[in-house]
Amino acid sequence: MQVFIRNVPKQVTENGLRNSMQPYMDKLSIKKYHCQKQARKPFAFLTFLDPQDGNRFLLAYGQNKPPKTESIPPAKIQIMSTPIYCTLSRKSPDPRVLRNIGNDTKGRKARNKTVQDVSTLLLVREPRPLPHILTMDCDLSSAWLFGKTH
Repeated sequence: MQVFIRNVPKQVTENGLRNSMQPYMDKLSIKKYHCQKQARKPFAFLTFLDPQDGNRFLLAYGQNKPPKTESIPPAKIQIMSTPIYCTLSRKSPDPRVLRNIGNDTKGRKARNKTVQDVSTLLLVREPRPLPHILTMDCDLSSAWLFGKTH
Protein backbone atom coordinates (compact mmCIF):
# COMPACT_ATOMS: atom_id res chain seq x y z
CA MET A 1 0.00 0.00 0.00
CA GLN A 2 1.24 3.48 -0.80
CA VAL A 3 0.48 6.75 1.00
CA PHE A 4 0.95 10.17 -0.60
CA ILE A 5 2.34 12.88 1.70
CA ARG A 6 1.63 16.48 0.72
CA ASN A 7 3.17 19.76 1.94
CA VAL A 8 6.54 18.26 2.93
CA PRO A 9 9.18 21.00 3.40
CA LYS A 10 11.37 21.04 0.28
CA GLN A 11 14.61 20.97 2.25
CA VAL A 12 13.71 17.69 4.00
CA THR A 13 15.71 14.75 2.68
CA GLU A 14 14.60 11.14 2.47
CA ASN A 15 16.57 10.34 5.64
CA GLY A 16 15.10 13.39 7.37
CA LEU A 17 11.60 12.26 6.44
CA ARG A 18 12.29 8.74 7.70
CA ASN A 19 13.60 10.11 11.00
CA SER A 20 10.60 12.45 11.33
CA MET A 21 8.11 9.65 10.63
CA GLN A 22 9.73 7.13 12.98
CA PRO A 23 7.91 8.25 16.19
CA TYR A 24 4.55 7.99 14.41
CA MET A 25 5.41 4.51 13.14
CA ASP A 26 6.61 3.46 16.59
CA LYS A 27 3.28 4.49 18.14
CA LEU A 28 1.52 2.12 15.74
CA SER A 29 4.23 -0.59 15.95
CA ILE A 30 4.83 -0.39 12.20
CA LYS A 31 8.23 -1.76 11.21
CA LYS A 32 8.01 -2.57 7.48
CA TYR A 33 7.72 0.63 5.46
CA HIS A 34 9.79 2.73 3.08
CA CYS A 35 10.03 6.51 2.57
CA GLN A 36 10.57 8.02 -0.88
CA LYS A 37 11.29 11.74 -1.22
CA GLN A 38 12.80 13.51 -4.19
CA ALA A 39 15.12 16.42 -3.49
CA ARG A 40 13.45 19.86 -3.40
CA LYS A 41 9.94 18.47 -3.97
CA PRO A 42 7.04 19.26 -1.57
CA PHE A 43 5.69 15.71 -1.56
CA ALA A 44 6.76 12.18 -0.66
CA PHE A 45 5.49 8.61 -0.56
CA LEU A 46 5.31 6.01 2.18
CA THR A 47 5.12 2.40 1.03
CA PHE A 48 3.90 -0.21 3.49
CA LEU A 49 4.68 -3.90 3.04
CA ASP A 50 1.47 -4.86 4.87
CA PRO A 51 -1.65 -3.02 3.64
CA GLN A 52 -3.12 -3.29 7.14
CA ASP A 53 -0.22 -1.21 8.45
CA GLY A 54 -0.95 1.42 5.80
CA ASN A 55 -4.65 1.46 6.72
CA ARG A 56 -3.83 1.84 10.42
CA PHE A 57 -1.47 4.69 9.58
CA LEU A 58 -4.14 6.47 7.52
CA LEU A 59 -6.77 5.95 10.24
CA ALA A 60 -4.45 7.54 12.79
CA TYR A 61 -2.79 10.26 10.69
CA GLY A 62 -4.63 10.49 7.37
CA GLN A 63 -5.87 13.97 6.53
CA ASN A 64 -6.72 15.82 3.32
CA LYS A 65 -5.18 19.22 2.78
CA PRO A 66 -8.04 21.71 3.15
CA PRO A 67 -8.71 24.23 0.37
CA LYS A 68 -7.25 27.68 0.98
CA THR A 69 -10.76 29.12 1.37
CA GLU A 70 -11.50 26.99 4.45
CA SER A 71 -10.07 27.37 7.91
CA ILE A 72 -7.17 25.00 8.39
CA PRO A 73 -7.67 22.37 11.13
CA PRO A 74 -4.60 21.41 13.14
CA ALA A 75 -2.46 18.89 11.29
CA LYS A 76 -1.98 15.44 12.77
CA ILE A 77 1.68 15.39 11.68
CA GLN A 78 4.14 18.26 11.46
CA ILE A 79 7.67 18.30 10.11
CA MET A 80 9.80 21.35 10.89
CA SER A 81 6.67 23.15 12.16
CA THR A 82 5.00 22.57 8.76
CA PRO A 83 1.69 20.68 8.67
CA ILE A 84 1.81 17.68 6.34
CA TYR A 85 -1.16 15.76 4.99
CA CYS A 86 -1.28 12.03 4.29
CA THR A 87 -3.77 10.41 1.90
CA LEU A 88 -4.06 7.16 0.01
CA SER A 89 -1.92 7.36 -3.13
CA ARG A 90 -3.45 6.92 -6.55
CA LYS A 91 -0.33 4.99 -7.54
CA SER A 92 0.17 1.31 -6.81
CA PRO A 93 3.30 0.53 -4.82
CA ASP A 94 6.34 -0.43 -6.87
CA PRO A 95 6.81 -4.24 -6.57
CA ARG A 96 10.60 -3.75 -6.33
CA VAL A 97 10.16 -1.45 -3.32
CA LEU A 98 7.87 -4.01 -1.67
CA ARG A 99 10.44 -6.75 -2.32
CA ASN A 100 13.21 -4.56 -0.86
CA ILE A 101 11.18 -3.84 2.27
CA GLY A 102 10.67 -7.57 2.79
CA ASN A 103 14.31 -8.38 2.05
CA ASP A 104 15.56 -5.57 4.29
CA THR A 105 13.73 -6.95 7.33
CA LYS A 106 15.02 -10.48 6.58
CA GLY A 107 18.55 -9.12 6.11
CA ARG A 108 18.34 -7.16 9.37
CA LYS A 109 17.38 -10.36 11.23
CA ALA A 110 20.22 -12.26 9.57
CA ARG A 111 22.74 -9.51 10.41
CA ASN A 112 21.59 -9.44 14.04
CA LYS A 113 21.95 -13.23 14.24
CA THR A 114 25.41 -13.08 12.67
CA VAL A 115 26.53 -10.44 15.17
CA GLN A 116 25.19 -12.59 18.01
CA ASP A 117 26.96 -15.70 16.64
CA VAL A 118 30.26 -13.82 16.27
CA SER A 119 30.07 -12.42 19.79
CA THR A 120 29.44 -15.94 21.12
CA LEU A 121 32.47 -17.22 19.20
CA LEU A 122 34.62 -14.44 20.59
CA LEU A 123 33.67 -15.36 24.14
CA VAL A 124 34.53 -19.05 23.63
CA ARG A 125 37.75 -18.57 21.66
CA GLU A 126 41.10 -19.22 23.27
CA PRO A 127 43.37 -16.17 23.55
CA ARG A 128 45.95 -16.01 20.76
CA PRO A 129 49.63 -15.72 21.56
CA LEU A 130 51.11 -12.36 20.71
CA PRO A 131 53.00 -12.25 17.41
CA HIS A 132 56.79 -12.56 17.62
CA ILE A 133 58.34 -9.11 17.56
CA LEU A 134 61.46 -8.66 15.46
CA THR A 135 64.04 -6.40 17.06
CA MET A 136 66.91 -4.74 15.25
CA ASP A 137 69.98 -2.90 16.46
CA CYS A 138 70.92 0.12 14.44
CA ASP A 139 73.61 2.76 14.62
CA LEU A 140 71.87 6.09 15.28
CA SER A 141 75.07 8.15 15.01
CA SER A 142 75.02 7.95 11.23
CA ALA A 143 71.38 9.04 11.20
CA TRP A 144 72.31 12.01 13.38
CA LEU A 145 75.13 13.05 11.09
CA PHE A 146 72.91 12.69 8.07
CA GLY A 147 70.33 15.03 9.61
CA LYS A 148 72.86 17.82 10.45
CA THR A 149 73.28 20.76 8.15
CA HIS A 150 76.80 22.07 7.44
